[in-house]
Amino acid sequence: MSVIRVRRINDNHDSEYGSNRLSFDEDLDAVVQAVQTKLQLFTGEWWEDILDGTPMLTAILGHSAGGSNRRNIDRLLQKRLSEVPYVTDVTDVLSSFNKSTRNYTFQCTLVTDFGTISVSNNGAPIHPVVPVPDYVKFVNTSVVSWSDAAVIFRR
Repeated sequence: MSVIRVRRINDNHDSEYGSNRLSFDEDLDAVVQAVQTKLQLFTGEWWEDILDGTPMLTAILGHSAGGSNRRNIDRLLQKRLSEVPYVTDVTDVLSSFNKSTRNYTFQCTLVTDFGTISVSNNGAPIHPVVPVPDYVKFVNTSVVSWSDAAVIFRR
């Protein structure tokens, strides 16, 4: 029996309907979707709580990601990720800033009640860290995008 169940969101960010149980994500898949949604919501976007959201426009974009600013951005993202239900820890946080290309990269591992999720904004696939038995085929590996980021997990 699943603990958390949410309506699946498709690639166009629309809720899926009409497939009965296939229209829902459960447990680890549901947490991955919650992480994606948490990161994609910008501060001021949701009419019901304009204070909720990732402060992309006010604290991240347009600000230098060097030195202490990079650590501040890291903390902002860690805080957002730790607020997701069923996320128990944010570990293995790595970030970098390339001054010449002005490229900020961020990756971390989320420990949840259902398994582990790797989060990265560099768009390059990183190896899923959820232990999977050998008999599970790789067709169950999923990548969920967050702007030009990726939340990568394996069922």
